[in-house]
Amino acid sequence: MAKMQGLAASMFDRLPPAVGLLLGGSLLLGRPASATTSYVDTSFDRSAWEAAVSGIVTNPFDNTIAQADTLDFDSGIQSVASGANGSPNHFVDGGRFNGTLRTSGSTAPGYLTFVWTFPVPVTAFAADFFSIGGSREVSVQGTFDSGLESFDLRTLFVNDGGVDQGFFGLTSTMPFTSITLVALGSIDSNDSFTVDNAAFAVPEPANPDFVALAALGLAGRFLRRKRGQRRGRPAAEGTQARTGEVRRSPSRRPRPARRRSRSVARAATPEGAAAGSGTAIELKNHVSAAPLLVA
Repeated sequence: MAKMQGLAASMFDRLPPAVGLLLGGSLLLGRPASATTSYVDTSFDRSAWEAAVSGIVTNPFDNTIAQADTLDFDSGIQSVASGANGSPNHFVDGGRFNGTLRTSGSTAPGYLTFVWTFPVPVTAFAADFFSIGGSREVSVQGTFDSGLESFDLRTLFVNDGGVDQGFFGLTSTMPFTSITLVALGSIDSNDSFTVDNAAFAVPEPANPDFVALAALGLAGRFLRRKRGQRRGRPAAEGTQARTGEVRRSPSRRPRPARRRSRSVARAATPEGAAAGSGTAIELKNHVSAAPLLVA
């Protein structure tokens, strides 16, 4: 086994840098995903969750937002309610989000889902929940590290020694863009509850998935530059490299001397008379070595 690993490492070392970088990024992206971590505290202590994340943005619901199917929170989270029956709650008042969910197929007043979409991809979500009724199974649902996952809030609070309220948070190594609040219970009923201090955390630049994506981008840029250099290389350059000749850049070649001529005016002077008689006169600044005969 060690011999095979050494052979693989040797083969990897012989690869061009760009290809090795691409393969390294692919292997990194293909590693097994970590499990989503959840945090529950019925005394509303979120210090453990806060210690596990960074870049936290919190929405305290300080501003009132009137009843509507779509709500835009101050933090940038957008809540979209769907499947309304009757006149259910979906508004912000009294420093909390107020919502009413009904179970699937129920004829009770309520919405079927609240989808909270974040302004950017995030790796963590948390909030304080109040008045989570039993048997309705109001849950936080989303696509995280292990795929589609649901967290039954009432069960989590009871297991933590509480009843119907508490802090819930989660972290995911895979970024996600939204969570869904839904009542998964089988009874024909609804649940009116409130939420405070909703928070999310943006991904860290050091996250391996983002580093791998950045590496792939750099590898692509490297390959494009190499192809561009090959297209723009003169045909004689390869010969020059083999023969060792020193080839000057075209922009630095000495320019050929320009022939400069000067008109000769006939004047009533002895020199002019001599020029008129066909005497050879050497003109200064003329590049020709031979004298110029002026007729």
